[in-house]
Amino acid sequence: MALPGGFVNEGEKVEDAAKREVKEETSIDIYLTDILGVYSDPNRDPRGRIMSTVFIGELASSNDTIDAKAQDDAEEIEWIPLNEIDNRIFGFDHRKILLDYKKMDTISADFLVIKILRHIELMQ
Repeated sequence: MALPGGFVNEGEKVEDAAKREVKEETSIDIYLTDILGVYSDPNRDPRGRIMSTVFIGELASSNDTIDAKAQDDAEEIEWIPLNEIDNRIFGFDHRKILLDYKKMDTISADFLVIKILRHIELMQ
């Protein structure tokens, strides 16, 4: 399992890339509220030297129903309560990212996790 994410296109702002990747992989529109951090451990990604800027966001829609659909390179979407992350396996350094978020979060929020096909292929 992995958090939504991807690469920044040439000429694209990092913030716009984050919103685009979430939309491409989940069909959900978000707005960004904060930056959680920059993750730059040289060994964080088996594909090579990849740094991530991790944003905190909220749903752009105020609907009570969320119609998320796995798209692009996402295999499946799952909403997981933050207090259940210890029972899950995550790709890359996504567990560390979620634990960092949990440290700063004062409420018990759910977060969106997707299974990424490219991650599954790398791990096989």
